[in-house]
Amino acid sequence: MMNKIIVRSLVAIGFLSIFLLVACSNENSGDENAYNLSLAAGGTGGTWYTVAGGISSVVASEHPNINISVQTGGASENNRLVGEGSADLAYASSDGAYYAYRGDREFDKEYENLRVIMAAAGMKQHFFVREDSDIESIQDLKGKTISIGAPGTSLEIGARLLFKEYGLEEGEDYTAQYLSFSETASAMKDGNIDAGFMMGSLPVAAAMDLTTSHDIKFLHYDEDPEIFEKFLEDHPY
Repeated sequence: MMNKIIVRSLVAIGFLSIFLLVACSNENSGDENAYNLSLAAGGTGGTWYTVAGGISSVVASEHPNINISVQTGGASENNRLVGEGSADLAYASSDGAYYAYRGDREFDKEYENLRVIMAAAGMKQHFFVREDSDIESIQDLKGKTISIGAPGTSLEIGARLLFKEYGLEEGEDYTAQYLSFSETASAMKDGNIDAGFMMGSLPVAAAMDLTTSHDIKFLHYDEDPEIFEKFLEDHPY
């Protein structure tokens, strides 16, 4: 008779999604054969949240005794939720899981109880401006306002690291806005930001929503191969 599922986490390799799992109990279900699990995904405008809802529905249809409730989260925060027992399963990015396990970067403690279950779909970073923008390269972002992601997320941290590699310092060379995917899409529509970041498995709902009313173009990270290679060497995950 199973009282616990000893799995710990969902994570991904490269910038792939990852699943994390922690001890899951059926104590509050009233049925020793029923399991209530929580799955930390991402914001409502991202792919993780949409896919997590689909996973919950499929599992419920095939295994009525398993209920998976989906909660919002983020690539970094999900590691804390799983590591501290606030979520049973979670998506995470490879860099977030790597630093959570080591207690480095945005994490002030080691979450050595995290375990990778499987690699999920690969994630694509979306770095975009409006089609009519005069921004054509990362260097053109000087003096601009950029949405770099919700605070504390792997996207936000990665964006700042990338800009720094290209010689752009937050507050000096550009103004950062810490917005969710949905907020980024709205801000771009309203003209309140010059460029935006999103990251997720395709399709990203907020990006699709943006393109229904505005044409956009993508910027390339590797416009200067030497700088980009140095960035990859410094951050091999």
